[in-house]
Amino acid sequence: MREIQDESSRVLEKSNSAAADTVGEIDALLGLIESQKDLLLRGTVDVPTALSTLQTAVKASEEAVHATHKGLAAAVLTLSQAVERISGPERSDDALTALDSGETRALLHLVAQQLYHEGYMEIADTLVERTSLSFDSFLRGQYVAMHSLAHSIRSPTRDVTPVLQWCDSAVQETTAGASPPSGASLEGTILREGMLDALRTLKFRLHFLQCVRLMMEGSRDSAVQYVRNFLTPLARTKELYRDVQRLTTSLVYASTQGSGEVEAAFPCTTPYPWTSPDGLDALWAAATDLFLECWCRRYGLPRRAPLQVCVDAGYHVLPALRKYNELRRRTPEMFLQLPSMPLELTYQSWLTCPVTQQQATEGDGPNPAMMLPCAHVISHNALRSLLRPGTRGTLKCPYCPTECEISNCIKLYA
Repeated sequence: MREIQDESSRVLEKSNSAAADTVGEIDALLGLIESQKDLLLRGTVDVPTALSTLQTAVKASEEAVHATHKGLAAAVLTLSQAVERISGPERSDDALTALDSGETRALLHLVAQQLYHEGYMEIADTLVERTSLSFDSFLRGQYVAMHSLAHSIRSPTRDVTPVLQWCDSAVQETTAGASPPSGASLEGTILREGMLDALRTLKFRLHFLQCVRLMMEGSRDSAVQYVRNFLTPLARTKELYRDVQRLTTSLVYASTQGSGEVEAAFPCTTPYPWTSPDGLDALWAAATDLFLECWCRRYGLPRRAPLQVCVDAGYHVLPALRKYNELRRRTPEMFLQLPSMPLELTYQSWLTCPVTQQQATEGDGPNPAMMLPCAHVISHNALRSLLRPGTRGTLKCPYCPTECEISNCIKLYA
């Protein structure tokens, strides 16, 4: 209401100023007309000169009045926008009743889950208590345990032992179910392989940072032994093995610079990010994010909270929808003249595999559609036939030279 009062006062002020300026311009024109009349009666000027003078004055007064009223129109528009923001769209009593009952409870539940997901346990507990929400205690316990382990990584001591113990336990539990019986779905195998790869990568990153800590403390011999015992066995991919090589190179370089501080041994433009405080903090943050992702995948939690997904989706979609509705309101005839979509272009909820020419099944059927990392889509029967014998689930895309792991393929739902 304060904003509306201010804008109303501004509109009134602009209106009074515009009226006073208009009256002043009219009085000035009347005075000029009388003066030109007297000059004509005395014969000082001729008629064309007097008319030209009056025409120039009228044009200048018209421009001045237009400029004054332009400011008034802008003030009125600002006032209308303020009223619209305060009042909002009209809703029926039924909509208000629904919002006060079911929709409000659902929104509060999303807010509570967002707070638990981000680690604000006390605030979330207060919200649940004061609004009498029935939040799942098991889900809350999962979030509490997750952030308890994440806190050990974020703390100044950087204690990775609890997370490494959890990784070992999760790997053992996942490996115990890694040999499915005959006829088991390929989807379960893909999920298990992907979970194992993520856990092993997390273990590598944590051991990597632990080795960096030993190097920064000056224990280069201990760091080299740590690389041999923990990092080398976990370097299962080219990327991880390259990181081991870079870390070993930085250890060798630091050992040739004397017994001073390790940070002083490296130049300002070092290719090793873990030798600078900012680079090391970024590596710890990436390891923490990887742990959160592994935990959520392990226990079926959403990696991103539903409320955050809704807000992000609305941020990207709503501007386009508002523009579409405004265009449809201004030019409805254009939308009425658009031809209907041809039948052959309508969406089909199934896929015919381009490799086996078999029709993919929907939902949890035996032959679902699978998307490769290169974005090509084939059926899971074709995917299984393309697996190379003697490899850990490696295959090559039938359309492009991209090679990928079976754990990186994604099941598509119609």
